[in-house]
Amino acid sequence: MVTVFHNYNQRNFAMANIVPDLSNPSEILRLIREMPVVSPRCKVEDSRLYPTVHDYRLEQQFPGARCIGMKCHDGECRIALVMSDAAICPDCGKPCGSYHGYGTRKLRDCPFAGADFVEIQLRYRRVKCTCGCTKRESIPWLPTRKRMTLQLQALIQHELRMEMPISKIAETHNVSWHTVKDEDKTQLAHYFSDVDVSRLRRFAIDEFALHKGHKYATTFMDLDTGAIFYVVEGKTVEAVKQSFEHLKACGVLDQIEAVACDMNAGFPKLIKRYCPNADLVYDLFHVISNFKDVLREARLQVVRTLDAKAKREFGRHLRGIEWSILMPRARLTDKRREDLDTVLKQNELFAALQPLVPLIREIWRAPSVEEAEAQLTLACKLLKEIGKKYDFEKAKKFGRMLNRRRQGILQAWKHRIGTNRLEGANNKIKVLKRLAYGYRDFEYFALKIKSSIGGYFNVMLRCSLRRSEAVLPDGLIKDVHLSFSVGRLFSNRPMVSTQMRRKTYGPPRPRKKDKAKGTGTTSQGVSST
Repeated sequence: MVTVFHNYNQRNFAMANIVPDLSNPSEILRLIREMPVVSPRCKVEDSRLYPTVHDYRLEQQFPGARCIGMKCHDGECRIALVMSDAAICPDCGKPCGSYHGYGTRKLRDCPFAGADFVEIQLRYRRVKCTCGCTKRESIPWLPTRKRMTLQLQALIQHELRMEMPISKIAETHNVSWHTVKDEDKTQLAHYFSDVDVSRLRRFAIDEFALHKGHKYATTFMDLDTGAIFYVVEGKTVEAVKQSFEHLKACGVLDQIEAVACDMNAGFPKLIKRYCPNADLVYDLFHVISNFKDVLREARLQVVRTLDAKAKREFGRHLRGIEWSILMPRARLTDKRREDLDTVLKQNELFAALQPLVPLIREIWRAPSVEEAEAQLTLACKLLKEIGKKYDFEKAKKFGRMLNRRRQGILQAWKHRIGTNRLEGANNKIKVLKRLAYGYRDFEYFALKIKSSIGGYFNVMLRCSLRRSEAVLPDGLIKDVHLSFSVGRLFSNRPMVSTQMRRKTYGPPRPRKKDKAKGTGTTSQGVSST
């Protein structure tokens, strides 16, 4: 039903009293009865009457409510609604005709073309049901304990899925930063709180720093899909044990074939305890990282044997010698190659350690397990001899470590996996942490990690939800018909979604000169001559 004020005096009176006294229910009913009834096909010819038009389509936008007032001014729109249909009990879901009381709530709705701020003043009822419930009536388009409509909630979640910053969304819709963050956490928890691991066969474990040297977190990645399926705070045995208990509850421990990890003492123990059928695979990256510590100790030992004059002459060649030995020679600069050749010629210890780097790498690239085992045995013997000849205990210790981890190192030849893919994901996690200047809520941080590195599932999520769908806290997905907005009542243009636009600064650029007139015009239509 459309109600139009054709008389200007009546219109001015309505504008002055556009939001009536909602504390008196009898006043509300009187205003509803006094509204003139006009045909829905009635057209408004004067655009000045738009602020006082009451359209029957609002009942479709807000089911069960009746509009008793509306005002638009300077980009702000305020709507007064009163619940008119039979009240629904929130507990039993049955209609209730007895009321315990009334209440008023101010809500936010989606912006539309011409109104960046839309406020709804809603008059609702507290039911007095036969089941004993005295709560607020159930309103289908109003979320529980929210100060916004489902339409605005769906719009915020849509913009979050488009990776708009939380601060930008909060500023655009004039809502709290924590409100937008809670909406993001709600929809992320619906999809990523319990990632499907039914097809898990091979996964990798690695930790990253929350606070360097103080706090760490451990991530678990499915190497077949590239998705992080579990994040736990801490890197101790008790902390990582939670993830294996989760996999045990899912019933997938017997189907796991291989697990790649570093040489953390806690990881192999848990893998042997919980995954009896899985092969433990040690990663090449962490083995080379441990060998870098051997080269660093060798450099310090060489520096301690030099006098002051030799340190000045030979010390500059030793800077970054560990990195120069570990990197392929083709990737070094000319200066790095000269410094490396100088060190290898003048120092026997580095000349003995340098051939071990390609030998260790070939263990992971061997064509057969027999050849990989032969190369590993040769590397252990060479490290033992270097330790004896040059009295270098660090080389002996590294050789004993390789021999002790022999089984996990040789399994790398069988499965051809490592933690390199997870190491790259950890770098992305660190970037995510720095962009947000840290996260206080670790649960929310874990959900952001799973969504950012969700593998193939993350692509499917972007295509599964429509712009008009909102994820509710109880896990339900509700279609709120966002395309039908209040803005359709006041503008013939289609509703445009809020998006970030790059700002331009400085004066407008002059256009090209017109050959016929010989003058140029700016973007504001002012002559440049």
